[in-house]
This record gives sequence, structure tokens and C-alpha cells, in this order.
Amino acid sequence: MKPATNPLAELTAALTAVYETREAQNIAQFVLEDGLQLTQKQLRTMLLSEAQQQKLAQMTIELLHKKPWQYVVGEADFYGYKFEVTPDTLIPRVETEELVQWIIQENRLPQAKILDIGTGSGCIAISLQKNMPQTTIRGIDVSETALAIATKNNQKQATKVMFSLLDIRDESKWEGLPAFDIVVSNPPYIPPSEKKLMPDHVLEYEPELALFVAEEDPLVFYRTIANFAAKNLADKGWLYFEINEHFGAEVLELLATDQAYTKASLAEDFLGKPRMVRAQKTSK
Repeated sequence: MKPATNPLAELTAALTAVYETREAQNIAQFVLEDGLQLTQKQLRTMLLSEAQQQKLAQMTIELLHKKPWQYVVGEADFYGYKFEVTPDTLIPRVETEELVQWIIQENRLPQAKILDIGTGSGCIAISLQKNMPQTTIRGIDVSETALAIATKNNQKQATKVMFSLLDIRDESKWEGLPAFDIVVSNPPYIPPSEKKLMPDHVLEYEPELALFVAEEDPLVFYRTIANFAAKNLADKGWLYFEINEHFGAEVLELLATDQAYTKASLAEDFLGKPRMVRAQKTSK
């Protein structure tokens, strides 16, 4: 009988060819737990089956090409839930969890109607409904492939979010949407000039459609969504944004100087960076 191996140590050693040791170990642990469903004990003492060895070998090849481990495994953790992700959807970030938490903490309407614009994998909309089950939530996106993933996540999480294909930039579609108590969006907000600041694996694997905005108008989605929400938010409804940390003041000013809104405020993430803005629609 073959002796038990140490999958965590072996995969970590392989990944140190492209990652620092600490990051290599973290990635190895996530991959073994989520990709091979190994327990904490099995991570260090486990004789892998032939099928597991083959799967791990293929995943290792992808990881050594710096493909994000979430795409390699096919899922990511967000707000305590597992979400399917592919290169057609952004990998959910911790900062976005903070946006979800902000909405949950502030919502005073158990049966609120919520719209998530640019829903991607559906992680915002689904997490909100898991924690506010009486709400009615709709998620829209311009990507059919992203919506297909969101629909799968909706089924897996047993939530009832309504997903539909819609480009919020098409104003002719606005009248077909009802009034909402909350509008939330994590829109594209990175100008091409910031590519040099971004990790290679993000640029190579994550969807450009969900990341980048025209250099000459980086606030286009914030302005468009604010105009939409001015028409489709209920009186005293709330608009929430995740933002580019470099444009916090500009997004805040956009909302603070818009007569449709009041109580505009900026919030920092866990690293102390300005990453969220919210404003309340002015009552008539």
C-alpha cells in the first residue's frame, strides 16, 4: 500500500514557481478544499485516487499559468455563500461584500424592491435576497453568458431573483422597469490608463466588459444609473454604488450636486479606501 502524501505541501511547492510561498499555500489550500473537496486533515495526509491526481494535475497546469484559482475551481466564496464563476463573470471581491453589508444594515423595508445593475454572477442580488428573504430583487446585465451563470447560482442558492438581459445605457428600456426602493450597482469603472496598476491575471482572465470604461468618460455608468434612478427610484429610495477609489470625490459630487438626491455619503472599505457611495432620492 502506498504511503499517504501531503497534497498541500506538494501543490504549494509547485506553485512557488510563480507565487510567493504564503500566497502559494493559500491558493493550494483553496484549490484542494474546493476543487477536490479535501478536509483540513486530508490536506496534509491523503493518498489521492487516480481521478483526483489527474484533476489536480490539470488544475496545477492552469494555476502555473496564473489562471485565478476561482476560475480553475469554478466557484468563489462571497458573503458566506458559494458562487459559480467563469471568465464571463468577475470574481467577487471582499469590498463588494461590504457594499452588501451596508445595504442590509440600512434597509428598513422588509419587502423592498431592489434592482442590481450589472449583476454578473448574481452575487450581490442573491446575497441580498438570502439575508432579506421578503424582498423582491431583479438583476440585469448586458451579458447573456453572465446571466446564464447568475441563473445557475440562483438555482443553487434556492433564491428567487429575477434576472434579465438589459443594457441600462438604453434609455428606451427604462420605462419598462418598475419603481424600486433600492438600486445598487458595481459598474465598470477602470479607465485603460490604470491597466498598468493591475495584476496580470486580472487583465488576462477577467472580462473586460465588466472592468473597463472609456478613458474620456470614466463616470459614464454612475451618471447614467443616477439618471435612471432619479426616474425609477421610489421617493426616499436609496442608490448604492461600488466605486473606483480614485474617483470617490467625483462620484460623491455627482450625487451631492444632483437635485434628485440628498444625504449623499462616501464610505471606506476595510483597507481605508473610498470604495462605496450612497444617496437617497429626494421626496417630491
